[in-house]
Amino acid sequence: MNTFLKSNKRSLIQAAALFALVGAALAFPQYVSAEVLGAVALLGSITEGRHAGEFIMSEANGQRSRENVTIVSGQVLGPGQVLGKISSGGKYTAINQGAGDGSETAAGILIGACDASGGDVEAAIIARDAEVNGNCLDWGAESDLEIDAGIVELEALDIQVR
Repeated sequence: MNTFLKSNKRSLIQAAALFALVGAALAFPQYVSAEVLGAVALLGSITEGRHAGEFIMSEANGQRSRENVTIVSGQVLGPGQVLGKISSGGKYTAINQGAGDGSETAAGILIGACDASGGDVEAAIIARDAEVNGNCLDWGAESDLEIDAGIVELEALDIQVR
């Protein structure tokens, strides 16, 4: 038995027992005590967040669709965030079509999560020649009309939103 399993055997057994308990409670609630049902209810639902690159349907060969860029400090962004490029300095930020600094134009899509709350960070983006799932893109607080305009801007980069 490898070291991981030896050190985590008890936790794995407890997790398996919990899953069995939850499964039984959901399948046969009439045979489970009120305490167990209450414990299962406390678990609640779990919502899985976006995964890095989840929005990518296809991209060009090699790394031609991707680019490494600098994300400006003061923000925490998730995968699929549509980005604008700030004209002065060339750094990227979440798209803001109300801005007048260049970030009002869609310039790419963030591939993975990025925490720039403590300063500028490097990140990979889809910058060109790709197909993406529009349902997985994060447009922030942009309106439907602004999103439509952003999609046209992405298409100018040969990023097709499906």
